[in-house]
This record gives sequence, structure tokens and C-alpha cells, in this order.
Amino acid sequence: MLFTTPEPEYSLPLQEVNITFTPDISEPGVIDPSSQIMVIRQDLAHKINAQINYGQCLTMESANGLTSWTVGCTENLPMQIRDISFTHHTYMVEHMPMHLLLGRLFQQLLLS
Repeated sequence: MLFTTPEPEYSLPLQEVNITFTPDISEPGVIDPSSQIMVIRQDLAHKINAQINYGQCLTMESANGLTSWTVGCTENLPMQIRDISFTHHTYMVEHMPMHLLLGRLFQQLLLS
């Protein structure tokens, strides 16, 4: 019997889920199982009028080894996926390629 190996992919699409913040504001969140935190971009945090604790910051290390500081935390940020509502602490950064990064804490929340 002859087995063939499938052709490897060059890339795969990001895994995203649509997160609703208000009835008229939704954004895709990128699921990142290697991230230990959830991160929101500052412009989105301001757009949804999130309450921000500027005293709660931490240093983030990216996959390429660069480090940067968060600029605050939106504690107990209300979010919704379809009809499931939840809150989560989400660290805020000034710049990143997506509006919302959903790390392992998000996966843990879904599993509990």
C-alpha cells in the first residue's frame, strides 16, 4: 500500500472570533494560544469607552523577543460572543496589528 504525504501549507489564516462590546461595536479577536494575556489596542479601548486602570501595566515580550510596556488595563471589560456575555482583564497597548488579541486566559474562560 502506498501512502502519500499531503503537500504542506505555506501559511494558514488567523483564528478569529467576533467580539461584541456594545450593540453597535464589534471587532474580530485573534486567538493566540501562545499569549499569556489578553490585549486590546488603545484606539478600540477609547472607542468603546472602556474604564482604564493606567496603574496596572506590565512588560510584554513578543515572539521575536522584543519587549514593550502595556499602557494600562481595562479591568473586567464586558464582552460578548453571540449570546454569551463575560468580562475579562485586558491589557492595553498603543500599537499592534490587530484590535484584540485573545490569549490563553480567553481559552481558559471558555473551558470553565
